[in-house]
Amino acid sequence: MSESDKNGEQDLLRLQVEYWTKRLDHTLTHTATSSQLMYVVDGAVLALLYFSTQTFGISPDGTLSRLVIGVLALPTFLLAILSELHVRFLLSQGSWYSEIDKKLLGLLHQLPARESNRPWHSSTHGVYRAVHRLIAGFLLVATLLMLFYAIGCIPALAVRPVKTP
Repeated sequence: MSESDKNGEQDLLRLQVEYWTKRLDHTLTHTATSSQLMYVVDGAVLALLYFSTQTFGISPDGTLSRLVIGVLALPTFLLAILSELHVRFLLSQGSWYSEIDKKLLGLLHQLPARESNRPWHSSTHGVYRAVHRLIAGFLLVATLLMLFYAIGCIPALAVRPVKTP
């Protein structure tokens, strides 16, 4: 094999590694950005629930307004859906990450640092998925309880006024 052929192969390998490394970085960036966005949305919806309940949610008789709680069930339900969609996104990103990792390892003739079929809780994507599934499940239960309260299946809840200093 001539020197120019060896140089050409090395250049091709370098370009392939750079390409797949860039794709890997892109995948990791998307995962991190989407998680940060999800946490901002979680906080915003929770702030909306708190603000709306404190501002509009107390009836003149001192109970929690069924109408307000019923209306607030909608953003709670949407947040549950978003959390589940985030789980699906993390599944997709984890799959991309694994495939790109295999591609890079193949190009470099390396073995994986860890075996690929390990339990879900030993991978970052698996733990993130579990966290967001728990959040989605909790929010779904909260939505149902809010709806049951709104339609009168749960007795009216008395609210103690907040003491201001």
